[in-house]
Amino acid sequence: MNIEISQIITQIISFLIMYWVLKRFAWKPLLASMEKRKALIQSEFDLIESQKKDLADLSHKYQDQLNDIDDIAASKTKEAVEQGKEIAARLKEEATAQSRALIAKAHTDIEKELYKAKSELKNEIIDLASAMAEKLLKGNMNKDRQKEILDRAIQETDIS
Repeated sequence: MNIEISQIITQIISFLIMYWVLKRFAWKPLLASMEKRKALIQSEFDLIESQKKDLADLSHKYQDQLNDIDDIAASKTKEAVEQGKEIAARLKEEATAQSRALIAKAHTDIEKELYKAKSELKNEIIDLASAMAEKLLKGNMNKDRQKEILDRAIQETDIS
């Protein structure tokens, strides 16, 4: 094995030149490009994190609004139920008052009809008594004859 110093020195110089050329023209631009790419990726991650935070805030905001809407709906439902109960109670009171008024009117009407029937009955009795008195005065009457006339008058007027 024969080592030649000139060949080793040539290779070392070639390596150093190649290293300097690569460092100057390839390595720095490559590192700069990688740094730009790293910064771009980092900014994308930061943007994603920011959007996640905004999305979480928005989600909480919407959840709070939904809870508020649920509370409002529950209170509106409760108000509607209370109003319904009030209306039902008022209608019940009105119906009770109307039924009482109808009952009072019916009692009044019944009393009027009863008075009218009594009055008509009284008039019929007076007419009957007048008819019987007239028949009694027209003929000689004995007790059997009076009873017969009264029975006939009652049958004629249909009071039974």
